[in-house]
Amino acid sequence: MPDDEGFLPKPSELYTEQDIRRWFDDRTLGRAASYGEAISHLTILPELLMAEVQGTEPEPYFVTIDIHRPTPRSITIEAECSCPVGFNCKHAAAVLYAALRLRGHGPRANPVVMSWIEHLANGHRLPPLPPQAPTPSGEAIHYLLEPHQPPHLYHLTLFKGELSEPSLKRTLPAWRGMETALKRPPRCVQKSDLAIFRALLELDQPLFEPDTYIIDRTMESPILEAIVASGRAWLKEQPKGRGRARAEIPLVPLTLGPARSAQLEWQRDEYGYYLATLLADENSWIVPSHEQLYYLDHVSGRVGRIGDGEAEQLLSHLLQLPPLDTIDAQLVAAALAPLAP
Repeated sequence: MPDDEGFLPKPSELYTEQDIRRWFDDRTLGRAASYGEAISHLTILPELLMAEVQGTEPEPYFVTIDIHRPTPRSITIEAECSCPVGFNCKHAAAVLYAALRLRGHGPRANPVVMSWIEHLANGHRLPPLPPQAPTPSGEAIHYLLEPHQPPHLYHLTLFKGELSEPSLKRTLPAWRGMETALKRPPRCVQKSDLAIFRALLELDQPLFEPDTYIIDRTMESPILEAIVASGRAWLKEQPKGRGRARAEIPLVPLTLGPARSAQLEWQRDEYGYYLATLLADENSWIVPSHEQLYYLDHVSGRVGRIGDGEAEQLLSHLLQLPPLDTIDAQLVAAALAPLAP
């Protein structure tokens, strides 16, 4: 990691109790007083506070407070909460008081970082890659990956199609028969598809479009590997001409490839916080999953793990970290020392 440097003033450390009394009315502040012990997962960033507050509902409320410093002598907030009130509520006031009280306890590690260190110590090795299947002839279910901004964000859509060298003829719109296929698989569904269908249906993520899934850290590594190993995974290229039907846009077939290395860099943001950044080669994009990072070579169509051996999950762990201040950076460095001396 880079050596320590001084940090610029952080708005989240500048507000006072007087500011809190200015932002909330007396009734709200009075109700906030009883929520001091109901706050968990408090995260303090330069311009943001986040926490969960246990209210009257079984599930805790999620509070986010953006803290701004429009002028050197003024501080403003935008406090939102998942409770029925929605903003500037007693839960937000309680979070502001909780963060204020922590200042008197000296430097404090971010609890998210401490949880990350514990998870790192309990990590496990991933199994070998599944065997690569050839692309089948005849009608089958195919998996289309489409890059979005930023480049390492991918949307996954399923289509029923048939290979017609050197391209894929697919039906429109997207195929929507996963639930039915699990009960009574049609001829176009192969046995390897069923495990993929179950995993996709269990994903807890919003759909930007109907029947479109997001490949991100909520997706378990074996799902992505099984999709590519099926021999029916494709990368959608950008159309090079106007008026082309979506089904005619060139597709790049994807296959599993060997592990590749990537360059890890530690950068500093405008507040002096450390951020881990991973750089792949010029032909590859980073594809995240729950336990592993992958490269996607958009020229060759190869998809493989980044890192080898114990480094397979280490890089993925690093990119899950929030921005680090000096205390957090020292803790992370100590946790990494036995794994990457």
